[in-house]
Amino acid sequence: MAAEEHTTTRVGRWLLAAVVPSSALALGSLLTIPLIVCAVGAAVACALLWWHPPRRTPRRTAPLVLVAAAVLLGVTVLQATPLPAGLVAAIAPRNADLWSRALTPLKEAGPAWHTISLAPVATRENILRGLFYLAVFLGALRVSTQENGATFLERLAVASALILGFAAFLHPAIGAERVFGVYQPRDIYSYAPGRYGPLLNANHLAAYLNIGACVALGAAMARRLSMPRPISASAVCVLSALSLWSPSRGGAGSLIVGIIVAALVGVYARHSRGRLDPRRAGAGLVVLTALAGVALFALGASEETRDELSDHDLDKLELPLRAMRLVPLTPIFGVGRGAFESVFPLVRGGTLYVTFTHPENFVAQWLTEWGVPFTLLGGGLLLLAFRPKSVLLAPHPAAGAWAALVAALLHDVVDFHLEVPGVMALLAVCAALVVGGHSAGSSDRPDTRGQRALRPSAFIAALGVVVMAPIVAARVGNDLANERDRIRILAIDPRTPPEELRREIRTAMLRYPAEAYFPLMGAVYAQLTRTESVVPWVGRALECNPSFGRAHMVLARSLAARFPAQARLEYRLAYRNDQNLREAMMKESPALVGDFDSAMELVVEGPDGVPMLDALAEGLAWRLPATSVRLDRELLKRAPAAPGPRRRAIEAAVLDAKLEMPWCLPSRAPCLDEASRQVEALLKATPEDCAAHALEARVKVARGQTAEALDGLAAFAERASERRECLKAVVELATSAGQTRHVDVALDRAVRAGCSNAPDCAALYAWAGGVEEERGRGARALVLYRRALDVAPDRDDLLLRVGDLGTQNGMLREAEEAYSALARRHPENASYAAQAAEVRATIERRMHERHE
Repeated sequence: MAAEEHTTTRVGRWLLAAVVPSSALALGSLLTIPLIVCAVGAAVACALLWWHPPRRTPRRTAPLVLVAAAVLLGVTVLQATPLPAGLVAAIAPRNADLWSRALTPLKEAGPAWHTISLAPVATRENILRGLFYLAVFLGALRVSTQENGATFLERLAVASALILGFAAFLHPAIGAERVFGVYQPRDIYSYAPGRYGPLLNANHLAAYLNIGACVALGAAMARRLSMPRPISASAVCVLSALSLWSPSRGGAGSLIVGIIVAALVGVYARHSRGRLDPRRAGAGLVVLTALAGVALFALGASEETRDELSDHDLDKLELPLRAMRLVPLTPIFGVGRGAFESVFPLVRGGTLYVTFTHPENFVAQWLTEWGVPFTLLGGGLLLLAFRPKSVLLAPHPAAGAWAALVAALLHDVVDFHLEVPGVMALLAVCAALVVGGHSAGSSDRPDTRGQRALRPSAFIAALGVVVMAPIVAARVGNDLANERDRIRILAIDPRTPPEELRREIRTAMLRYPAEAYFPLMGAVYAQLTRTESVVPWVGRALECNPSFGRAHMVLARSLAARFPAQARLEYRLAYRNDQNLREAMMKESPALVGDFDSAMELVVEGPDGVPMLDALAEGLAWRLPATSVRLDRELLKRAPAAPGPRRRAIEAAVLDAKLEMPWCLPSRAPCLDEASRQVEALLKATPEDCAAHALEARVKVARGQTAEALDGLAAFAERASERRECLKAVVELATSAGQTRHVDVALDRAVRAGCSNAPDCAALYAWAGGVEEERGRGARALVLYRRALDVAPDRDDLLLRVGDLGTQNGMLREAEEAYSALARRHPENASYAAQAAEVRATIERRMHERHE
């Protein structure tokens, strides 16, 4: 019997040792398939480790963790269980309201049975995650009761962190563009280029490495060594260096906190036991932890950190505060575990269309997804289980593991990582190290009822994984990101049958009833195909996301032809709520303007309306010049230093003088004098702006001072920061003035000015080629187009210009090569092959004529 127990325990221990680092190496097990594999492995390891009753039992605090897990897992299961709609309305009215209107664009009532969760697919996956964490914790807890079990777990934690750290470091070192040469991130813009690794997010990586560094430091300071002190000390240095390399500002701060806490607990365990009251020591650690938390929160909210860590309109402080607006809406049961991403737009606000998957603060995450009562109960039990006294009273305090838990918790105040299964697996090992073993104090005697519950709980957790794994596997690919992609592809294809699109959107909305993107795509499809009104779809999208600028934009485009006044209002709302739409809106909306009042209907109040005023004044300058002037006056009231109004006034005055308008006669002097005054004011406001100097040169040319104007602008171009753009302005002005010499010099300098990348170089050479082509210098233009092709060989427009110019200027070889390349790329276009054949025939005919 002993041999059998030894065998099963040993197999379970090493299987657990394989699962913990593998869960992190497999992209943190954030993807569903790796999560299922690791969860099943952890369940098998847990069952094997508890197959025989342990001879030694963990300490009294261990069952508290079990009770907390039961509370949090229990509410998650309840959230994912379909219930009668009336019952949900009674216990979670806001959730029920969102469910009841989920299918309104389809003119259907909400489902009669539905879950409390507003993202049941994600909530079921989170049940599996919770069971995975519990299985790892219980398995590690069983190992901690064995002889040298704590040593094994500490080595496992340090080794896992080192393995992941080296893997993360080697990926950029070898220039890897895929993780382990296999996986490429779907949203590559979300990650630092050249920093691909098993944990793609720098904050996740730093958190994992910090855990290993804290455990290694605790091992180095312990009386009973789990590894040679030189090795543990070296591990601390290596893991700390890798954490700082990651880079994560919050990770660096939490690393410092973790090392200080581990050092203090280690010093207490070695030198102060019996001389310092553990209650006072525990109070000191609580104060230190609280101060560290405040410092990290301030770090996340600092001006410099916001600039560095956030490119969005919600910074590290504002995001969790806005997320807390969800709490009054669903205070008891929350929105559902994993539902934050789809529900947060309901209260998000802001002026950017950005997806936030997490509030990046574990308190906000738990309160919004689990509700207030269950967060307080579960969180309170965990705090009680891991209070400082629990580690200080242990005969062999797990200083490093406890410090790792503290550092990870504080780090998650500003950077989320507690939602990463791979990170949580290592933290579960640390939790087992803290509450495992025996207590030396009389106040921590074994609780036999609690101990008896551990073994059945291990088998229940393993069985839960077995039950949930196939349920979650059946919904692989139905995560929110994939659902969005699938619906988008269908919606933007006018060939999609309406019945198919409605069926697929219906399915998606029943999986994520609070998601605004699906009704938006329904509106896009309705607008594209004109099969139905966009209004019901837009209405539902705005119910789910009241500040959804894209929904307003779709509605504005649909109303523009028949209801321009309403369309202007929708454009205004789109402008206010989504900065990314402003450029497109500023191009589309001037067509709806008939006078100054209708133009102002498009403009939001305050400084945010300045770009719109500028765009309207520019776009209406020819069609409605009087309105444009009034808009410029309004613009100057809001932004007196704005250059746009002065620039337009200068251009208008120069044009009036050129056209000899009545108010400029008899000598054009009044108009040109006004232009000069505006130029002087513009140069005073923007002395380094090339456009201002170009306008000054235009005024001088209008006065007949052409050479002086061109020489002055060319001289400024040589010292300007936008040298190439200034030289382009010289070329344009010299061309219009017929100054060939100035064109030649400025064009040559512009081409020689250099470029930063291939597309930039191609654009430069293509522009120069266009200038030479307009001047009738076909051979020179052909050379420049060829240079552009050398850096951008995929541009068909350049090949076509080379072919046409080569044919016109007798450079038939170049023309034949260009047409042949186009024919190979586009076999469906027979004209390219015909042109290539015609040029080849011309070449052969001329060669034949020469031989004769």
